[in-house]
Amino acid sequence: MSTTLYAVIFRNARKQSNASMRGFAKELGVSASYIARIENGTRRPSEKLVDRLKAMTGLRLAELHALRYRTS
Repeated sequence: MSTTLYAVIFRNARKQSNASMRGFAKELGVSASYIARIENGTRRPSEKLVDRLKAMTGLRLAELHALRYRTS
C-alpha cells in the first residue's frame, strides 16, 4: 500500500482537530517524529495507532478500511 494514503488521512485528521503535531502525537501516545514520518509518507502507522486515531477523531469506516485493507 502506498504510504501517501496514510499521510493524507493522518494530516487531515490532525488539521481537523486543530492540534499541533506534538499535541496530536501526545494524544495518540506516540512521538511527534513518528507522526511526522507518517505525514511525510515514509512510515505506515501500526494497527493500534489506527485504532487510537479512530477513537480520537471518529474517522469514517471507509477511511479506516482504506488504511487497513487497501493493497496497492
